[in-house]
Amino acid sequence: MKPLALTVRSLLQALSNQPRWIKNLILSVTDCCLLAGCLLLAFAVRFSPDQLFGELEAFSSGSSWWLGFQTIALWPAGLYRPVLRHAGQELLGQVVRGILLGSVAFLLLLWFQPKILLPRSIVVMAPIFGLLSLISMRLIFRWIIRVHLLGATSQVRSAVAIYGAGVAGLELYESLLHQRSYLIRAFVDDDPKLQGRQLRGIPIISPSSLEGYRESLDLQWVFLAMPRVSHERRKEILEQLRPLQIGVKVLPTMNQLLDGKGSYKALQEVQAADLLGRDEIAPDLSLLEKDIRGKTILVTGAGGSIGSELCREILRQHPKKINLIRATRARPLSNRARAKTATHGNGTSSLFVFYSGKSSNC
Repeated sequence: MKPLALTVRSLLQALSNQPRWIKNLILSVTDCCLLAGCLLLAFAVRFSPDQLFGELEAFSSGSSWWLGFQTIALWPAGLYRPVLRHAGQELLGQVVRGILLGSVAFLLLLWFQPKILLPRSIVVMAPIFGLLSLISMRLIFRWIIRVHLLGATSQVRSAVAIYGAGVAGLELYESLLHQRSYLIRAFVDDDPKLQGRQLRGIPIISPSSLEGYRESLDLQWVFLAMPRVSHERRKEILEQLRPLQIGVKVLPTMNQLLDGKGSYKALQEVQAADLLGRDEIAPDLSLLEKDIRGKTILVTGAGGSIGSELCREILRQHPKKINLIRATRARPLSNRARAKTATHGNGTSSLFVFYSGKSSNC
């Protein structure tokens, strides 16, 4: 099986490197052969075996015209424009348009050229067979391309579970299928009505059974696909997942989606706002400027991450001076004050005064 898979992949790789017009030509010739087979099948259904070849010869002219119209009609219908490996639901509409366009054109030919004959049953059955065969062939081709050309068989795929079996979870599932880097093993949902059922052939489990699945399926990630839930509920879910010691990524919140800062297919690391338990409150810039601009500000605990970020935010409001107090025992600094001047874009300056030592002595 491995040599066959390698041969198929080599063939697909060679075809994918060809110009677009060559690939469309190959696909069009394949469609023509497929439609010819559908026409032959319609004759086989309509006539008995002893009449089949005689009827084919009698209606050869009408059959040739029908096959030509159907093959040509697929081009203006847009059937050869999409990238086949990523074709979706629009494929059905394009095939239907092409079959209908070819059938209408052939019926108009029969109206103006009575000498061209084709049984009405054939005119009805052949397009139906052609519609089903064209769609089936493209779905099979798309599957072969995704498995043998896009599939990363040599790459280790991480087993993941998607928390949320709603629209966002389904869109995330479809996106991960194209990446081929993750193996979706389960959906997790709080709704008891969904638990025990399947979505795209993937089981939907309860949060309480996630620990058992983590051990049996070797889950490495949980993707939280619930952008509409509140921050409080999101915090509860993250707290439930913490004892599992498993990686967690989340989809952007609804506010981030509305602001254009994310999409249903974009995963991000867990942020501080996800653990806040409430909606993030934007600062009042006018109030900040009133209280900070041109004034002397004292910041205690300036050596930590929160204090450092607070100083950066204060600096944007152009204070006159910032006094920074850092109390540390692990790495004591000199008790002597140190000064540093920062220049803003408008030419004003802020004086940073750093003190070290215990806060009670400052």
